[in-house]
Parts: sequence; structure tokens; C-alpha cells
Amino acid sequence: MNEDDVAEYFGFRGMYPRKTFKSYETNYREPSKERLNDIAKLYKVSINTIKKYDFSNPIDVIYNLMWLEEEFSYYEINFDWDSYDQTEYNEIVIKTIQIIKKKMKIYLDVDYYFIC
Repeated sequence: MNEDDVAEYFGFRGMYPRKTFKSYETNYREPSKERLNDIAKLYKVSINTIKKYDFSNPIDVIYNLMWLEEEFSYYEINFDWDSYDQTEYNEIVIKTIQIIKKKMKIYLDVDYYFIC
């Protein structure tokens, strides 16, 4: 699929039909949530793969790390508790990851129990 196919798929018209999508790719313009969902469907990927993350926001950091852990089975989030900066931000991120991992383990254990 090339740029012209994508422009046609979304119905971009005019003299420069590729301009809108190119502006998304270059971060000149940000797509709406609906358009982002449509792009994810077009490329058959999770929206988390293509969304823009704000790494100053702890929840975006957590989602990104959890997504990596889910997508790459060999990737695991571990912290060296003695060497990271003990800022309030880092504490929030670490505590939230621990909570999510604990909930995921319970979910996976229950899921495993019912599958067997």
C-alpha cells in the first residue's frame, strides 16, 4: 500500500491528497482519535502501536512499558531499586506497574485455570 492508496482509502481529495496523511507522519498535525482508530484498522495494528505518547505523563509511560512487555515476550519491566532517582514521578510509575502486574498475574492465573 502506497501513499496514494492511503489517500484514496480515507477519501483525501484536492491537488495534494497525500498532504494530510504526510502531516500526520511528520508530526505537523495530529489525527483525531477517530482517525487514529481508522489508521490502526487500516494497518491492522493496535492503536497503542501508533498513538503519540507524552512521556511526561506517568500513565503514558506505564502504558508504553506494558505494551512493550505484552508485544515482546522476552521484554520484562524490572527496576534496580537502589539506582533510580527516587522522585515522586518514579514512585508513581513503579507502584502503578506493580499493581497492574499483580492484577495481570491474577487474571492470567484464573484464565490458565479455566483453559486447563
